[in-house]
Amino acid sequence: MRVILSLTLLSCLLAGSLSQEDPCDVKFLVTAPKIMLAGTTEKICVDLPSGSEIELAVTLEEDNYSWLRIDNDILAEVIYQMNSERECFEFEVPMVRENRQRCKLIVDVRSMPDSEESCNRSKSVMVNNDNLQTLIQTDKPIYKPGQPVKFRMMSVDKDFKPSNATVPLIYIETPNDIRLAQWVDVQPNRGLVDLEFPMTSEPLLGDWTIKVEFEDRKAERTFKVEEYVLPKFEITVESQPSYILLTDTSIDVKICARYTYGQPVQGNMMIKAEVSSYRNSRPISLYEEETGSDGCTTLAVDLTVFELRSNRHSTWNAKLKIKVDVSDAVTGESLSHTADVAKVSNDALSIRVNTPSTFKPGVPFYGTVNVNYPDGTPAGDKFIMLSVKAQETGNYRYRPIFSENFTSPASGVIEFTIPDININTTSLSINAEAPGYSDRDSANNTQYLIYNPYDIAGLSAQYSPSGSFIQIEPIRGKLVPGSTQNLNIFFTTDTAEAENLPFQFVFMSLGDLLDVPVSEALSRRRRQVNGEGEGNGKETSISFLLVLLGQGPIKATAHLKTVRDQIWNKSQFAHFLKM
Repeated sequence: MRVILSLTLLSCLLAGSLSQEDPCDVKFLVTAPKIMLAGTTEKICVDLPSGSEIELAVTLEEDNYSWLRIDNDILAEVIYQMNSERECFEFEVPMVRENRQRCKLIVDVRSMPDSEESCNRSKSVMVNNDNLQTLIQTDKPIYKPGQPVKFRMMSVDKDFKPSNATVPLIYIETPNDIRLAQWVDVQPNRGLVDLEFPMTSEPLLGDWTIKVEFEDRKAERTFKVEEYVLPKFEITVESQPSYILLTDTSIDVKICARYTYGQPVQGNMMIKAEVSSYRNSRPISLYEEETGSDGCTTLAVDLTVFELRSNRHSTWNAKLKIKVDVSDAVTGESLSHTADVAKVSNDALSIRVNTPSTFKPGVPFYGTVNVNYPDGTPAGDKFIMLSVKAQETGNYRYRPIFSENFTSPASGVIEFTIPDININTTSLSINAEAPGYSDRDSANNTQYLIYNPYDIAGLSAQYSPSGSFIQIEPIRGKLVPGSTQNLNIFFTTDTAEAENLPFQFVFMSLGDLLDVPVSEALSRRRRQVNGEGEGNGKETSISFLLVLLGQGPIKATAHLKTVRDQIWNKSQFAHFLKM
């Protein structure tokens, strides 16, 4: 009999890991960062279910997968000894030849003290030399001849702390790669370098480049030098909303003309409105307006002129385009401006089912549905129908297993849970639809049909060598450092002794493994998931307590160990090497 149990636990997360299956005598789990920073100390943790004494050799070597090289240079090798169920070790990551070097982390485990046999496992990791990121900023993107170029730079580490290390070389190049200025061995002031370059009155026009060179990395930033004259006033055009539907009959467009110092322009506006698309053969509209006291006018554009629903015209990449010619009544100056103010959409809503491509049979499934307007803004207070169908082993037909109606919140994100998925399920089809928009019955054969907005996601069942699965219930909302957090974990197993299964936890924050204490158990419940309905499983109380640290975000993963120590099961967010 297969049973499912849910435990209330606390949050934790796994980085990359190595797992073990037969024929090795020693069962072990090694947890290490999947991305390592060269020149730093990383933490590697080892779990031994038996608590036996072992010798652990950890080797980091280059992963040369090119046919030109078949040998791999060993970068670091460390030997540890342990005789407890869990220990963490410091691992010095050496510098590598490339900024991003693909490497292999090899773990060799040998039982102590006299065993001749060992288990050798490996996993790919990435070692980054580029621990610092260099940021360069100019005081403006475009300069006129004779204007000084003021710029600053800063290098920050992975924790966004500024570096005070000396900058070996900073220089400026013209568009034809001539170096006009340079600074050598610049010392930052609290991590910041402020510099200025006096531009000549007759410089070479085009893209200039600021370059910064370190021993192991480079950074650059471009700016333009142009001869330009600022216009005396500017024109802005915007619509609300920034999209139009095929069924809309009008849209308000606000057009404003203001001097560069902010005062309104008084004058005349000649306006041309059209819908541009792949086949641009639609009629156009012309308007003439006077600016108001604020320099603006609001124009109600008649959309019926553009025959939006006629299938004689293409709706692909269709946009409402407004061209405005403004004449200043005071100075006589004229200025033109063209803008795409609204896109044409066939659907009143954009619905997207956000789920992974796979699911775990026998445990709850969690997903979200994003409901937005065509311009991407969240659509709240919208009625959405969600339905789920499942395909099971030996049956090619999909059968309904779940349905629920939702009203989208102000964020437009609907969170849903599929509580019961048969352990024999092989595929899921999740459909989200907004009813009430279709007019297929009233439309004629010269019009585009309007359909209900919808989205469908297809998922396939994950594979587990043990046939068991573990699922962490998502945490809704934000976590507060210093607080405690409960987390439900669901898992399936064949064994009748599942109530006594121990859990191991690994915590990670900003890529670093943390030592975080977890208390005793909180609660446990049991039910059957063999497709025959609920069972009378025994209920047990357990408790776990985790205090969230103030070091940044903490993510969580739990590792399930079977009673017979056959495997370490794959858990959410964890990447295991099959062994």
